[in-house]
Amino acid sequence: MPRRSWEVRTGRRRLAIPLARAWVSVDGIEASDAMIARLRAQPGADRMGVVQENLASLTPS
Repeated sequence: MPRRSWEVRTGRRRLAIPLARAWVSVDGIEASDAMIARLRAQPGADRMGVVQENLASLTPS
């Protein structure tokens, strides 16, 4: 079974990059263009997906 993980505010790179380097499938949510750019500049970031979304704008279903 593949290992999967989600990280909120993924641009901080605290968990997402180490997990991606360990070959865990990582997807992240980040609101900031600048933080996504910083994330994409890191080695291993090509192994993860990022959704740009402001979590404050989401409403519970």
